[in-house]
Amino acid sequence: MQLWPYNLLLQGRRKLPGCSNQIKNGFAAAGWLLLSGSVRIGEPYTAEELENYMAIIERNIHHSLNRVKDAMNSVIISIGIYREDLRDKAIQTAGPLNCVSGFIVLWALCLH
Repeated sequence: MQLWPYNLLLQGRRKLPGCSNQIKNGFAAAGWLLLSGSVRIGEPYTAEELENYMAIIERNIHHSLNRVKDAMNSVIISIGIYREDLRDKAIQTAGPLNCVSGFIVLWALCLH
């Protein structure tokens, strides 16, 4: 299993040691937004892979800057809306993340 958005952040930090945190966090946000978009278009991620991503988000979201938090929230929302098999897990993960879980439920209802 390759956790590429997370790896993108780590590689960015290693390869760009002289860059500001703003640039490094831009790499992180870009990685999470790429994952969110690929979930939306139906890339074939296994449930285990997406659950691992949600676990990483759950551990790191409260320590991240707003730009990265927004991108992480986008991943949870995309998983909850477009992966019916993981909807309950996404809502559970989003529960402590304010209004994200309500957003998932509303969008999922609109799609059906």
